[in-house]
Amino acid sequence: MPLFVVVAKHSLETCPAGNPEMGKMLLAHIHEDNASKFGIKVQASAGAESQHTLHLIVDAGSRLC
Repeated sequence: MPLFVVVAKHSLETCPAGNPEMGKMLLAHIHEDNASKFGIKVQASAGAESQHTLHLIVDAGSRLC
């Protein structure tokens, strides 16, 4: 499968860390158990908290998974 780099970014004002339930929900979305339901395998992830950015490297059938 092709590898893709995913960059998720948000502003300070919309940071999910300000809402514990929202943060948990977003982390659940990128968890490997959930991603595999869509044919996606998370190879690596890294967050830059001060920049409000998350980087993922994933295997997926296409960029439209």
